[in-house]
Amino acid sequence: MKPLMQPTRTFMRNLSGFTLVELMIALTLGLVLIGGIVQIFISTREAYRVNDALARVQETGRIALETLARDFRLSGYSGCQRSGNLTINAIGAGAGVIGPILAGPAARGPIQGYDNGATPAGSPAPLPGTDSIFLSGMGSASTNIDPPGAATKMAAQTAAIPYAAGGAWNTGDILLVADCQLENSNANAFFAPAPGNNGAAGSIPSPGRLATRFATDAVIGPMFFANYLIMNDVDGVPSLFRHDLTAAAPVVIAQGVEDMEFRFGLDNTNDGIPDVYLETNAVDAANWNDVYAVEISLLLRDPNPVGNVTTGTQSYRFPSWAAADTQDNSRFMHAVVSTTVALRNRVQ
Repeated sequence: MKPLMQPTRTFMRNLSGFTLVELMIALTLGLVLIGGIVQIFISTREAYRVNDALARVQETGRIALETLARDFRLSGYSGCQRSGNLTINAIGAGAGVIGPILAGPAARGPIQGYDNGATPAGSPAPLPGTDSIFLSGMGSASTNIDPPGAATKMAAQTAAIPYAAGGAWNTGDILLVADCQLENSNANAFFAPAPGNNGAAGSIPSPGRLATRFATDAVIGPMFFANYLIMNDVDGVPSLFRHDLTAAAPVVIAQGVEDMEFRFGLDNTNDGIPDVYLETNAVDAANWNDVYAVEISLLLRDPNPVGNVTTGTQSYRFPSWAAADTQDNSRFMHAVVSTTVALRNRVQ
């Protein structure tokens, strides 16, 4: 008779494990598989970082160009005629604040460029080597003067200013009241008293002696004096700022704008069509009222303060009219966006 435990020993001999060679092969295959997965993860992560940086740059460019273009188109608007034809005087509480602006950058007209780190008085200094631009005009939320009864003019130059429905402004905004008669180009600027106006008809207490008895064809509405410039934000990222010259501090418009350049289209033949485009430093002080169009070129950068998005050298052409490309090794993603804006209140 065979021993009772013999079948068990036979069964155990059939359960032999992996050999060392098999284990090494399995480990090698596993490492190759894990390495492939890690490589896919790294590639996917890098692709995400690049696409995210590109999306940020594109969004920055869209916001910056739209904001600049809007104020360029409003520059020089005074309700019915070009502000270059107006004699604007500040009165009331605004005289001490608005007056120096009217006598300073606004004296040369509603558009004034500053080159290579320069800026208008009252505005902080931009980053070295960058341009800034001063713009002024009336916003679109304006309305007409509306004397009571059947009167066509205000009762007196020191009377309250009546206005029709349709205008909108806030307390402390700069209001411009301008006469639209071609033979009378007087205008006054002053701070809007409380309360503001949400579109209803009403009147403003007299801010002082007005330039004239404004009539029904005169317009009243909020005005802006804005300087656009490049500065570092709180994160140390170069950004586009908008500074209301009557306000204490500039406001960030778009993060990641590294540089800004302009070319101005001048009409030298009085036909309303630009004859030549000049960079900021080439425009004479007396020629800013001849600007009919502006070419804007912005150098954008990934707003991530760390960067490390690109590898190697990135090539771009800034400004867009430059003769040669710039080679950049900063590892920040860059892009150049450009547009040309016609000054609506000059091209008529």
